[in-house]
Amino acid sequence: MLEVHGGEARVSEVCEALLADVSAGRLSPDTLYIVDPARLESFRRLGDAVTCGTVEGFQVCVAQREGRLREALSRSAPSPTGTSVDTPR
Repeated sequence: MLEVHGGEARVSEVCEALLADVSAGRLSPDTLYIVDPARLESFRRLGDAVTCGTVEGFQVCVAQREGRLREALSRSAPSPTGTSVDTPR
C-alpha cells in the first residue's frame, strides 16, 4: 500500500509542476495538452501563445506556432456561443 501512496504523491507533484508551467506560460511546442474543462481558462489566458480546440470530445491545446494540428484546432475552437465542432477525420 505504501507504493501506491508514493505514486499518488508523485502524480500530485507532476500535476502541480504542470499547473505552474501553464501559469507561467512555459508550454512545450511538441506537446499536445489534454485539458480538463475546469482548467481550460488557464490555457486560454496565454492568448496567442496557445491554440485550443476540441478533438473527439476532448479539450486539447498546443503551443505550436504553425502546423496542421494548430490549424485543425483553430477550426474546432468553441464559437462565441460556447459550442464547438469536432475536427473531421
